[in-house]
This record gives sequence, C-alpha cells and structure tokens, in this order.
Amino acid sequence: MYLNHCVALPATPMARAIRAVFIAMPMLSPLAVHAAAAAATDVTMPTITITGQAEQGMQVTSSASNKFTAPLVDTPRSVTVIPAALLKETQAASLSDALRTVPGISFKGGDAFGAPGGDHPSMRGFDSSSSLFIDGMRSAGAQSRETFDIEQIEVVKGPSSVYTGRGSVGGSINIISKTAKADDFTNAGVGVGSDGYLRGTLDANRQLGANAAGRLNLMWHEANMPGRNAVDYSRWGIAPSVTFGLGGPTQVILSYYHMQSHDMPDYAVPYARSGGEPLDVPRSRFFGLTSRDFIKNTADIAQGEVRHDLGGNWKLRNVTQVAKTSLDYIATNPQWSGSSGDILLLEAKSGIFDMTSFTNQTELTGKMLLGGMQHSVTTGLELSREKSKRDNYYVLDSAGNNLRPGAPCKVAYNCTPAGGWNPANPWTGSYTRTEPAYPVLDTTTDTASAYAFDTLTLDAQWLLNGGVRFDSYRTRATTDANALVKATSLRNDVNFANYQLGVVYKPAANGSVYASWGTSSNPVGVDGGQGGDAIGAATADLSPERSRNIELGTKWEVLEQRLSLSAAVFQAAKTNARIPDGMGHTVNAGRQNVEGVELGVAGKLSADWDIFAGYTYLDSKVKDGGPTQQNVGKQFPLTPRNSATVWSTYRVLPQLKVGGGLSSVGKMYANAANTTGVPGYTRFDAMASYTVSKHLALQFNLYNLTDKKYYDKAYGNYASVAAGRSAVITANFSY
Repeated sequence: MYLNHCVALPATPMARAIRAVFIAMPMLSPLAVHAAAAAATDVTMPTITITGQAEQGMQVTSSASNKFTAPLVDTPRSVTVIPAALLKETQAASLSDALRTVPGISFKGGDAFGAPGGDHPSMRGFDSSSSLFIDGMRSAGAQSRETFDIEQIEVVKGPSSVYTGRGSVGGSINIISKTAKADDFTNAGVGVGSDGYLRGTLDANRQLGANAAGRLNLMWHEANMPGRNAVDYSRWGIAPSVTFGLGGPTQVILSYYHMQSHDMPDYAVPYARSGGEPLDVPRSRFFGLTSRDFIKNTADIAQGEVRHDLGGNWKLRNVTQVAKTSLDYIATNPQWSGSSGDILLLEAKSGIFDMTSFTNQTELTGKMLLGGMQHSVTTGLELSREKSKRDNYYVLDSAGNNLRPGAPCKVAYNCTPAGGWNPANPWTGSYTRTEPAYPVLDTTTDTASAYAFDTLTLDAQWLLNGGVRFDSYRTRATTDANALVKATSLRNDVNFANYQLGVVYKPAANGSVYASWGTSSNPVGVDGGQGGDAIGAATADLSPERSRNIELGTKWEVLEQRLSLSAAVFQAAKTNARIPDGMGHTVNAGRQNVEGVELGVAGKLSADWDIFAGYTYLDSKVKDGGPTQQNVGKQFPLTPRNSATVWSTYRVLPQLKVGGGLSSVGKMYANAANTTGVPGYTRFDAMASYTVSKHLALQFNLYNLTDKKYYDKAYGNYASVAAGRSAVITANFSY
C-alpha cells in the first residue's frame, strides 16, 4: 500500500529491474526486516542500507588529487574533504545535500539559462557551477549530481585555476568516484521515511581472480519534498567498474556512470513587491502546474584510467573520459503582474541543455633528490573538447500567446492572487521545441593545458610549494537565423597562465603554518551557455576576468593525529570583471574583493566521539563599478557574512551511536543592488544508529528538527523554500 504513494520511475527496462531488486531486498533477511519494523514506530517501513566495510572516521589526511604534492596538513590552501563516513551518517543523497556540510558554500537558483534543478554552488562569493570535477576531470553540462557512486568530495577554496583551469574563481569541487578494488563486500539498502521517501542503494565489490575486481553501484530514489505541495523527485542510476592488474605495476580501471531523473521544478516564491525578503506565504503553497511542468536530467560518463608504476618513486597516469548530459525542463516562475495589487503572473520558463565532452589527461608524479633537496613533483597535459547545445520550449496558451514574457493575465490560468493557486489546474495550451526569440545556441570549446607542481623540502621545518598551469582556450558559438533574429557566429580565443606559490613552516611534525598566493582566470563562455555564461556580441572580444588569493593559515593534527584543525585568513580579489559601461556595451573594468576567515575541525575527539565542523566569515564588496560605478560598496549576491556547520556523533554503547548537527547561514542578498535577499537561518538535524549484528545496523535520521521555514537558494526574482521536517529510517546490511 505504501508504494502506491511513491512517485513513478521512468518506465525503462533498467529502471524496472533496479526497482525489482530493491523491493526484493527485505525478503533476503526476514530477521532484519522484523528488527527494523520494531524500531520504526512512526514510519511506514524501515530503511535498509547495507555497509560491509569497516567504519571510517571523519578525518582525512590526504587527497586523491595528484596535484596536491604534499599531505593536506602541509598543503598551503584551504581544502575540505567530505569523507564517506559523513555522507553515510547524514544520509546525503545529492551533491547539494553533501555540500551543505561545508560552510562558505551557498546555492543559486536557476533561471531560463540555468535549470532550477541543476547544481549551482557559489564559493567565497563567486559562482562555481562550472568548477565541478569528477576524478580530476571537468564535469561539464547542466545536471544534478547524486552521491550513490561517490567515495569522497574535495572542496578547494579560493581562486584555483592552477589546479583546474578556467573558472574556479571562488574555488573548485572534485568528486572522487567509487571504483573496483581488492576486496569482497556487499553494501545494499532500502530507505523509507516520511513524505513518500523511498531509496535503495547497492554497492557490491568482488575480486575476479588474483589480479582483477569488479564493482557495481545501483541507486533508486523517490520522494516528495517535505512541506511542499506537488513537488516530487524520482531518479535511478547504475555505475559499474572493473579494475585489472591489482597488485601489479600496471592497473587499468574502466568505469561507467548512468543517472536519470524526472522531477517537478520549483521556482517557489517571488520577493515582496516592495523588495526585501520573499513574499510571506505558507511553505506548502506551490505556484507550479503539475499537468505541464517537469525537469528531466540524464548523465552518461564513460571513463578509462591507466596507472603504471615506473619504479624509483615515479608513476604515470592517463585518464580518458567521454561524457554526455542532457537536461530539459518547463517550469512556472511566479512574478508580480503590473505595478500594484497582489496578482502574480505565472511565467513559463524552459530550457533544453545538451552537452558532450571528451577529455584526456596524462600525469607524471614522483619524488627526486635535486640540489641536495627533496622534490615531490606532478606534471601533466590535458586536452578536451566540449560541444553544447542550448535550446528552449516555445510555451503557448490556448490562444497562442507566448507564456515566457507574459500573455494577457487570466486569473486561474496564468495569473493568480498571491493568496492562492491550485497546481492541479488543467493545462490547455501547447509547447514545441525552439522559441523564436531564443534561437538554438551551439558552442564548441577546445582547451589544451599543461601544468606542473612541486613541493620542495628545504629542511625539516621549511617547505616551498609551487605550481603553474598554462591554458589555450578556443571557443566558438553560433545561432541560426529565424523570423525574429539574425544568425550569429562568435569566437573567443585566449591563452592564459595561472600560478600557485606557498611557503610552509613546520614548528612540529604534526602541524604547519603557511602563506600562499594563487590566481584564477575566467574567460568568456566558460560553461558553454549551460548555466548562463554564454558568449554574446557584447562579450566575445573581452579578456578573461582575473582573480588572485592571498592566504595565511595553520593546520594541525592533534590527539595522536586523530583530529585535524585548520584556520585561515584570506583576501580574494577579482579584477578585469565584466560590467556594463552605461552605453550598451560590456567592458573589463570592475574590481571585487572578498576578505574572510575560515576555521575547521574534523576527526575524533575521543575513541567514541567524532566531529566535523567549520565556520566561515566573508566580507565582500564591489570596489570598482567601472564607468557607471554601479553597486560600489555593495555586498556580493549569495555571500552571507557568517556561516557555520557542525556534525558530531558519540558512541554511547558499543552498539549505539547518537549524534546531530546544525547548519547556520546568515542573510544573503539575491541581487547586486542588495535590494532583495533571503533571511538567515539555523537548521538542526539528528541521527541515531544501532548495530543489531555484524550484518545489520539500523539508522534513524531526523531533518530540520524544529520545522524551520527558510530559503536555501536565491535568484534575482525568486527564492527557493527549503524542505520542512522529515524522518528516514535505515537498516544497514554488511556482507
């Protein structure tokens, strides 16, 4: 009976097969199901998550990236690693859920050229939507990323183009995916909770003979958004991998990732007519149209990696990745109609984003003694091509009026009083692909890059860290002519270099004090129009925006290296910023600064007490508005002054662990003029887990304990309402 209330998965053979696997899982262990049911007094069914590996703590001492040529404690940058243990304890199901555990990251809502369901993080005041990576390879295209195939997540704060190339003004996010290894285990799960929550995961790894292994990850997820009428989510994924040459000098890793989703987009509410904070309506009120609106996302990523041990502390790595993503949607964007009154115009926003990419990366890493000093070195070459297509739906009402800019206002059809709207109203219009006023945009970007990093050990107390990267960036963008617009053909060809320099002083073996300087470059069309940054006639000839980061910090591993502590002060400055000149043109004349403080703690306070926490203070200002001096002195959008996160667990008994955390974010402005924004908030979560046997553990998660109404995403003309209180119970099996 419960399953009848769940959102239907796309009716593909693979989806039906995955669903059948997870429905059958509870039958594998009647004892486990009985135990879970006894613990779940308020939830319809138990959640089952199977974990077969040894429990891991919150501390991570090294990065999976070869570009960090020293342990994290000796790396002169702010780097936060979200470990697998934190993903498991918080039951984070999406990348955006996982990133909320790191202070200093906020989230932008999408609009016509940035889908509302995609990942749009902002770091240290700058958009990082195009600075997402998988295993060190750029993850391009508009998409919403899942966690079922994630081993850990690495967050690098501050301008970091030396590590990742173009963009990366506020930082970058690197996802480390799960791959086959020399082990035999099975992790599987079915999670059930309030608001129609049902999630299944399978993680099975098997050795295939002495030198090979295979791994399979599956996911199936359905849920309604707690507290929001008619907003629901449905997705499934599969990620197999195989590794050859385990234990030998040469390893070959082949992997594939497929994920697809079908959700209800949610533009939530506009800001009050007079400006300021969002319109005060009940959290449940949804201004969308369930008979028309949708957002569909598909991602396919195939990757081949070769690792070869050359001997003498030198290793060679080559990775080839081919990816294809598609995301299309029609959504309702409520905006004020006219200059007075309480009538909302329900505009139809849409987008069709397709991206294919090919990337090849070769890295040589090693250690050598040169000039009487130890060098830890990484050098690399990277070639990539990204081809994107951006299109739209032409959404018309029954009389043929275009619903994007606003058709004649008809209450109960495309207009409504702010006090009420029925999302189940019938849809009598039509839509076709390609809107005349927004022609298809085709963009091709070719990038060739070379980089080198070196950590030089001067003596037992002093290290010198340096890096340089050169990028040759070539992008082409075309649109076809139609009755309303002319054909265009634009290009932007630039070469740029970025640098990293850091000095590390080690007063003790377990700690460091550092000073670092690094740069970034942000050329025109950095995301190929997949999130809003497309080449236009006014911007095609502009130089890259430049940014630099100066940082002073310290890192320590204490309590017998069980606990990592970090602190940093920094200043990031963007120059050459693109701003209007007041005469219809765009020029490189703006300057923006962010100054801040970051604190972090991760690991074990005792054998039974884990903690993962951080605090970020950001003071952002527009220093130079160019010819118009627009918004000088204003705070950056999506840049709260204060944000903090805490997650902590304590093992009360050998079988029982309890814990919880908070996420506190200050007020954020939604526009550059600082006239609209969302208020700050503090949200509390809790969890408890109980080990029934070596094969079964139960976990209960309660989110937004106080049922706090807050806004977790902001955009220029709307704010997204966050989820209300919800509960999930999970039973973890390990074999």
